[in-house]
Amino acid sequence: MRRSTIASWCDGTIVAGILALAFILPFETDFLPGETGTDGARNGAMILALAGWIGRMISEKRVLARRTPLDGFVAAYLAVCIVSACFAIDRHGSFRLLRKDILTYLLMYYVAVGSIRDPRRARWIAWTVLAGGAVVCLYSTANFAWRFFPDGFSDGRLKGTFDQPNRYAQYLIVLGAFIMAAFLASDRAYRKALLLLFLAICALNLFWTGSRAGWVAFAAMLAVFGLKLRGKVLLILALAVGALVAGVLATPMGRARLHVVGDERLWVYPSALAVVRDYPILGIGYGDVNFKKAYRERYRSDKARTVHSGTHNVFLQAAVETGLIGLVAFIALHLKIFAVGFRTFRTARDPWSQSLALACLAALTGVFAIGQLHTLYRDRNVHVLWMAIALLVILHLGSNAVGDPPIPEAPRRPESSPPGT
Repeated sequence: MRRSTIASWCDGTIVAGILALAFILPFETDFLPGETGTDGARNGAMILALAGWIGRMISEKRVLARRTPLDGFVAAYLAVCIVSACFAIDRHGSFRLLRKDILTYLLMYYVAVGSIRDPRRARWIAWTVLAGGAVVCLYSTANFAWRFFPDGFSDGRLKGTFDQPNRYAQYLIVLGAFIMAAFLASDRAYRKALLLLFLAICALNLFWTGSRAGWVAFAAMLAVFGLKLRGKVLLILALAVGALVAGVLATPMGRARLHVVGDERLWVYPSALAVVRDYPILGIGYGDVNFKKAYRERYRSDKARTVHSGTHNVFLQAAVETGLIGLVAFIALHLKIFAVGFRTFRTARDPWSQSLALACLAALTGVFAIGQLHTLYRDRNVHVLWMAIALLVILHLGSNAVGDPPIPEAPRRPESSPPGT
């Protein structure tokens, strides 16, 4: 078999696996047969992409990888996480979560960046993310209206296809950024109208989650698009944010959630700071299993009513798990992602590259906004976020806007001359 044919098959396998993963990721709860149906589908998609990646490297006898501007920062943060896991109070739990979370999403990040060299293919992934999000939002909206799946709620709050309302809220923030990117890049009126309807349904789902931090973070995500929006569209977006605020203030759910103040975060924060004080260098080990164990056995406040598995703050969680060294590495990595995204946005020439770069900036802004009150940098949420980061880096490395050579077009056959010429 010709090497070019094998490479083509492997390339198709990689793309199919990544597209399947992009669609499957938001289905956190088990909708497929078996006890771990959706996890099995996710793992199958990742194995498919990885098999194609390895197969193509074997057929071409070269490493199918690319240097990215994040490499040094990723390596530093990953090294700190591994070292902290070696000294964790629950070493087995730390290494299990390392494999399940950070190693998995970083592997898929490098598979996507190393394999997809045409920035135009980033659109396929973006549209697949939107397709999966549309199914999730429509399903959740129907469930809210008819309650045919009672397990989709927690204390009357919608949790969609996730196992907790705040986790669903964070996913909707990232999804909203992708919707806005597609809206800005589309040049047809009917498509823009459908995407605005999609954004409205997404915002309704977010409201039904009852996530107060999610409401604020969604507004912060939308505000980032003010870097590009002008005129009537910016006014429409401002009115949409105003409608969300009015809904929070005027509806029973909104008022009820606003009145819930002074909750147990006030007792968790001092406990988390005490952990950082006692383990300042490398923390107590990567993974929330360590904080849960330490909190239950030693650091739980007498005023707290429940045992918490997280610190309810993404930066405090990083400091607890990996110490101050890990916190610095975590912040530096994401500041670098912001810098790459902003540069790609400012230099991109085509609407899709610019809009997707802006969407990544908006998603990161929203994730860290909600992360001030929740520890959600885990599992499916972080996989979806790093899917967006992979798209950003693909655009950064492959776009003509960032100085790479132009993408060669396929040669065209010369048209035959008409008789008699």
